[in-house]
Amino acid sequence: MKNLLLGAVSSLALGLTASAAMAQSAGCDDGEMVIKFAHVVAA
Repeated sequence: MKNLLLGAVSSLALGLTASAAMAQSAGCDDGEMVIKFAHVVAA
C-alpha cells in the first residue's frame, strides 16, 4: 500500500512539473497552466 501511495504522489509531481514546463513553452501568462484531456470518445 505504501508503494502505491508513493507511486501516485510521484506521478502527480512529475505531471505538474511537465505541465508547468509546457505552459512556459506554449506562451501562457504567469499563473496559467496547460491541462490536456486525453480520452477516447466513440463517435
